[in-house]
Amino acid sequence: NRYLLRPSEEVNDLFVGVVGRAQELYGMRICALTVLSTHYHMLLIPEDAEQLADFMEHVNGNLAREAGRLVGWRGRFWRERCHGIPISPEPEALESRLRYVLSNTIKENLVARVSQWEGLHCAEALIDGKPMHGTWYDRSLEYEAKRQAGRRAARRGTAVEEVSRAAFMQPYELKLAPLPCWQKLPPAAIRKKVAEIVTEIEAEAAERRKK
Repeated sequence: NRYLLRPSEEVNDLFVGVVGRAQELYGMRICALTVLSTHYHMLLIPEDAEQLADFMEHVNGNLAREAGRLVGWRGRFWRERCHGIPISPEPEALESRLRYVLSNTIKENLVARVSQWEGLHCAEALIDGKPMHGTWYDRSLEYEAKRQAGRRAARRGTAVEEVSRAAFMQPYELKLAPLPCWQKLPPAAIRKKVAEIVTEIEAEAAERRKK
């Protein structure tokens, strides 16, 4: 395995920025997200197949380019295409998939508690209501700005002016939606449910380690 998504502040910021940008562009409802060093899991509620395809193309394409630049990887980034697993609308099925996403990093015995994972994990955001922030770097805008700066310099016969990287960085906040079966519950009740699931996951993992 290539650990191209290994946790770091830069990778975390990049990942949320890319997904947050895609969420704004395509209006995707995201219920959960966990990122490991080699792959990630998202629990999505798409409106249709076209929305899902556009969203995933944007996410995976930009992650491959930006994370590849960040870690100096020039080869193929993803080993294979993403796998979409349809979920039955029954509450039990939805809650089971949420539990699975939340269990990542714990079930692999990477950490004893989800709060110890240095990468992205939605548990804290779902339980404490802490937003997930990231940065989108607009390379298209940067390219156009540099092109215009080059043209101005050519007309004036001067050196090309420096273009600030900060001018093309846009902050994004990833918005997490409740499961469809929890939409009528008050936020406090949803946070409690997620906290209970995480507590169960951690306790079960601790028991497995003892055995």
